Formats: sequence, structure tokens, C-alpha cells
Amino acid sequence: KQIKCYIFGSIVRIKGYERAIAVAEKNPNISLTIAGPLWNSLEKPTADFLKKKEKELKNLKVEIRELSEEEFEQYAKKADIILFPYHAEVPASGILPRLLRYFRPMVAWRNHEFVDYEKTFGACVTADSVEEFEEKILLIASSKKLQESIKNGQKNLLKERSWENIGKIHIKLYE
Repeated sequence: KQIKCYIFGSIVRIKGYERAIAVAEKNPNISLTIAGPLWNSLEKPTADFLKKKEKELKNLKVEIRELSEEEFEQYAKKADIILFPYHAEVPASGILPRLLRYFRPMVAWRNHEFVDYEKTFGACVTADSVEEFEEKILLIASSKKLQESIKNGQKNLLKERSWENIGKIHIKLYE
């Protein structure tokens, strides 16, 4: 069975696409879809690289365009696993909060932000090599228990980051 993995958001090199593509190259049972707009013309070489790789791999689909809300939702719900192979935190990225509400398992590269989400909430799993990235994808795909645990971690993360909770913390500061 194909494991459907997705990477969402604007096309930028810092997102580490080559890491996820290396996993797809190694494992034909992992299909990878990369979907997002190209906002910054300086990132055109990144988009060109992705399109070139798409021609080389049957299990890679690249859509360089802005998805409508409906398409975004369809894609997010179709994903078995959402990937964040980022080289570093992506400043002002709104893609993680947008995706959290779909409660899809997530595998991220081990950087500060995602380590916190993993350790504090259990909202994702992290890896720091292409081999480990592939292992974590396969582990999640084969474990309903781990999928459920990540979903619960994401619910906790959403609750922690809710405006209601932030309001409570803010009020406590001034009591």
C-alpha cells in the first residue's frame, strides 16, 4: 500500500524538499506530493529543481500553485503523513497551525521548534537523517497506536495555542 506523504506551503529552499525526495527515491511505496505557491521569484531554482525531480520519479507529484481552501482541505485529509523536512524554522510559517486541525500524523526534521512539539506535546515525531526520516514514516504508517498518540498531542498543542488559553495566561499576568 502506498503511504501518501505531503509537504504544503509556499515553495522555499529552506523547507528541505531534497530530504523527503531522497526518501521517495529510496522507497517506491512512499508517494510524495509537494503543493504550494511560488511567491518569491528568487526561489524559482527551487521550483525548477522540484519540477525536474517530478519528471524523474513516478511517486513524486509537484503542484506549484496556490491551492483553494477546498483543495487544501481535500489534500490534507488525503495525506497519510504530513512532512516538515525543514533545514530550520520557517519564519512566520502559517502552514503548521493550518494543518493541525486535520490531525494528520507529522514527521519533521529535528530542529528546535519541532523537537518542542514532539517532547512537550507528542504532536509529531522527528528525525535527523534521511534514513531515520524514512523509518519514522514507516513506523507511523504501521502503528495505529502511534497515529492516535500524535493526534492527541496535536489536540493538546492546539488547546495550548488557542486564543482562549492565551487570553487566560495574559489575564494571569495582570492579576
